[in-house]
Amino acid sequence: MTSVGFTAIYQILVEYYQKSYNCDSLQLLFYQAPLSGLLLLIFVPFFEPIGDLAKLMNYETLALVLLCGFVAFFVNFSIFWVIGNLSAVAYNMIGHSKTLLIIFFGSVIFHEPLNSRQVFGLAFTMVGVFLYSYFKYIRKVSK
Repeated sequence: MTSVGFTAIYQILVEYYQKSYNCDSLQLLFYQAPLSGLLLLIFVPFFEPIGDLAKLMNYETLALVLLCGFVAFFVNFSIFWVIGNLSAVAYNMIGHSKTLLIIFFGSVIFHEPLNSRQVFGLAFTMVGVFLYSYFKYIRKVSK
């Protein structure tokens, strides 16, 4: 529950700062990323075993860390772009749609049947996403 609360606050603040400072997603990410990195650097020694770091670090591990950082940059950029151009709620709708597609195509590709609870959850979420999209569209058209 705590992570859901912090994620919601994060998304609301991203939208708020983009609108209040009138900056685009790349500008906000440029200022946010170093601060996030510094905060993580401060807290990592308390939660991660850095004593074994010398044994684990090699070129392959370093390449994977850099690849993860590269991918994380584009994930954060897309978050900031979607929230800045649409809204935090729209970002969540896109995230739920992505999760639906992952679950559905995962079951199709790996030939794993979905149980009734999973089907109900997928259908319920899909109805919510469609209703949100429909009412958002109707509101836009009526303006």
